[in-house]
Amino acid sequence: MKNSPPTFQRVMSTTLESWRQFCQVYLDDIVVFSKSYDQHLVHMKKVFECLKENNLQLNPSKCSIAHSNIDYPGSTITEKTITPLNEKINAILKLSEPGTLRWTKDQSAAFHELKKMLTTAPLLLNFPDDSRPIILSTDASDYGIGGVLQQQNNGETHNLYYHA
Repeated sequence: MKNSPPTFQRVMSTTLESWRQFCQVYLDDIVVFSKSYDQHLVHMKKVFECLKENNLQLNPSKCSIAHSNIDYPGSTITEKTITPLNEKINAILKLSEPGTLRWTKDQSAAFHELKKMLTTAPLLLNFPDDSRPIILSTDASDYGIGGVLQQQNNGETHNLYYHA
């Protein structure tokens, strides 16, 4: 049964694929997002109808409907931002240097600086504003790649997405 989670994910993603512009699925977590309450009601109706047509049921006691912020795998999502949960930040803070490697002082300093960067502000990601241009910055080496999507708003640069 080791393939059960990916199979279930594929079924759920395929089932709700028509509503991807306002619905995200991670295993049995379904998030519906909208710009207004009235729009949210329309979106929810479409998702409920789709689930019903596919003989899928929700557990009402596990449903949260019409919330402006939620905890969703590893993050807190609000109307404007995504921030990591405190438990994720604490897990990074508790990381110790690998004992199987012999590091120089520079490598040790870089490890601790990276932990600091990953656990202090700005930790949040912003949702894109479709009316503004997106800035893509990338870097690569023989060993890896990295990038960030950003937007400027009122002279401030806001991070939208990181990749490494």
